[in-house]
Amino acid sequence: YWWVLYDLIDTMIANYYAGKPMPKNVSWETYGKNLTVLLDLMDAIGYAGTQREIQLFSTALLNNINSIITQETTSKRKHALNYTLYLYSGHDTTIHPILAAFNIINGSCIWQNYLTPNSYPNCVSPRFASNIEFVLDKDSLGNYSIKLLYNSNQVPICSTGTCSIDD
Repeated sequence: YWWVLYDLIDTMIANYYAGKPMPKNVSWETYGKNLTVLLDLMDAIGYAGTQREIQLFSTALLNNINSIITQETTSKRKHALNYTLYLYSGHDTTIHPILAAFNIINGSCIWQNYLTPNSYPNCVSPRFASNIEFVLDKDSLGNYSIKLLYNSNQVPICSTGTCSIDD
């Protein structure tokens, strides 16, 4: 019956962000942090548990993105597919496994952030309007690089933060 607890926590978080009142005798200040970390840990287990689960949840989308990047970087035309923006819409259940695939979020860093806030600033479970951006850049010499933004913040997925296309 874990889903009942999950639904309760998810509803409380939605009410908090929508400015709706909490149930009687329940305050966000009292329960919010504890319930949020519980939901985040449940998400980490449910959507990014084992390496195999991470692969199952993220591989199709990442392969599609990789295909687009490959087409863009190997074509002689200015825009190989005649687009400058590719937009996908999803849910926290889409974003979480992608973050896990890049080892940006996992149960350990969620727990450490609970114990010591902001000890892992990029390890934040997806909330309302969360987004991931893969930004492909081309310098004046024709070299491509890619960076990952999570909620508009650059996340270091390579040692320099911005990866060459060969990384």
